[in-house]
Amino acid sequence: MTISPVYENHAKEEVKIDYQKIKKALDLFYVPLFFSYIGAFSEYLNYLTDQLVLNLQNPNFTALLEETEEKIYSLIKSSLLKSEEMEEWLNRYKNSPSFYNFQKDLEKIFTVNLKLTFIFVSLREALKGWAVAAKKLPASGSFSSEFETIAKKEKDFIFEDALALVPSTQFQGSSDLAESKAKAIEKDLLPRYIFLCQQEFNQLMKKEEFVILRVGIEKLILSTLPLMPEKIVSPINIFYKLNEKYRDFPDLLYLMSEHFPTLAVQKMMFSGFMKNL
Repeated sequence: MTISPVYENHAKEEVKIDYQKIKKALDLFYVPLFFSYIGAFSEYLNYLTDQLVLNLQNPNFTALLEETEEKIYSLIKSSLLKSEEMEEWLNRYKNSPSFYNFQKDLEKIFTVNLKLTFIFVSLREALKGWAVAAKKLPASGSFSSEFETIAKKEKDFIFEDALALVPSTQFQGSSDLAESKAKAIEKDLLPRYIFLCQQEFNQLMKKEEFVILRVGIEKLILSTLPLMPEKIVSPINIFYKLNEKYRDFPDLLYLMSEHFPTLAVQKMMFSGFMKNL
């Protein structure tokens, strides 16, 4: 795969504007990695941005999310169980003030990732028929190598929220040495918790039960898509028209139709796993 993510500090002005709209609509201080890849195709990013923002800012979409979130989190909580060692570690530290504040961040991230799941599953459905159209597309690379390439980057997509949280939880210096030390200990709990969650989630992803749960969640999202207040439209002919000038646009089509929806679900499942303190 030849597509490289376009990060905000290196993006063209029109891409930065769309990034800002997406960040504002999601109430985030960073651009989710999915959009950094779409940012390499500025016309298509712009075509999608206004559609996504319309949904994200619609009160009916918020209500739909709240109803769906409860069902999905219940499934994750009952299916993705933490190990005994993890539970023991949590029992020692989860009542600390830092974990209380951290929980608020995790609740927000889970909601954001549920929104991303709706978006990318919707886009996959909007691009249905791509496989037929792909036969007419020029090959920019070997699709057979796509799975290997994305697999190497999979953790970047799934774990980016957790890593972004760490800097936001740094404590401010205190003139009281004892207080500073206590805060330092609490601060260090959060990176450790994230690390432990990543280790356990990596193992859970290898199990058949995980795949069954992921597919079940995707089906639940699919059944809910007709209730979205604004339909997300991205037919293959429009996709082709906006992106055909880019040599590697078939790779983007493959990502949007095959990988991004699955990664969005896994990303949301990981945030639900972390949220369950």
